[in-house]
Amino acid sequence: MAILLGNEDSPLVPSADKVVLEIIKEKGADYFTNNYKEALKGVNIDNDRILNSLGYTFLQQGKTEEAISVFIVNTKLFPDIENTFDSLGEAYLKAGNKELAIENYRKALDMNPNNKNAEKILKDLTGQ
Repeated sequence: MAILLGNEDSPLVPSADKVVLEIIKEKGADYFTNNYKEALKGVNIDNDRILNSLGYTFLQQGKTEEAISVFIVNTKLFPDIENTFDSLGEAYLKAGNKELAIENYRKALDMNPNNKNAEKILKDLTGQ
């Protein structure tokens, strides 16, 4: 539309989830986890839902390593949002890592004592 009106058009910028997907596809989940600051330079991730959604897409596809990577980065970008830790706990649980699942569900519950999902899962996992 800008071109039709005679205005300068800004270049299209790929969505954050597509950028992350390409990084993981090309360089792997470990690379993304360890180099996310560099890899995401110039990428606008303004809320936790962007990576959370991508992480769940990976989980639905059975790609737990990729999901865990995305959720780890989400906890680093949004450390004050309990849902990022709840999601990471879920991915660790799916991967069979009970210890890290408990750790992340506890963080989520500490941040929000009303998180019934984390409370229930912790009770199931720890018997407490």
